[in-house]
Amino acid sequence: MAKDEIVPPVVKGEIDFLKATKAIIDYYRRLAQSQGSLSLADQRAALTEIKKEREKLKLETERGNLVSKDWAMSVLSMAISEARTAFLGLPRRIAPELAPKTDERDIEWDLREAIKGILRDLAKAKKRKGG
Repeated sequence: MAKDEIVPPVVKGEIDFLKATKAIIDYYRRLAQSQGSLSLADQRAALTEIKKEREKLKLETERGNLVSKDWAMSVLSMAISEARTAFLGLPRRIAPELAPKTDERDIEWDLREAIKGILRDLAKAKKRKGG
């Protein structure tokens, strides 16, 4: 309370008990008279701001600029799951193709093309789902 200048500061490790007591009593009197809380006009102004913000969010949702968090998380989870499945299947799918090869550049090229293929397929799936 001393930092907020409600009571006098501690000086040389001592508190002026009478001044501190009077300051605290005055502080609680002001609070009791609503000088320490929001006035009715302030509360109404805050409520009006909240209503305006809510209407703005509702309008943006109707325009399609906002989506629910649950929907977004669901779509993201599905996309991650599809990507995970595709990439985990890559070694089994491409191993027979790479096994006979000895040229490092050919192997790298084939791997790179297989990865690009997975990414293209994921992008196509996204477009089909309207994303």
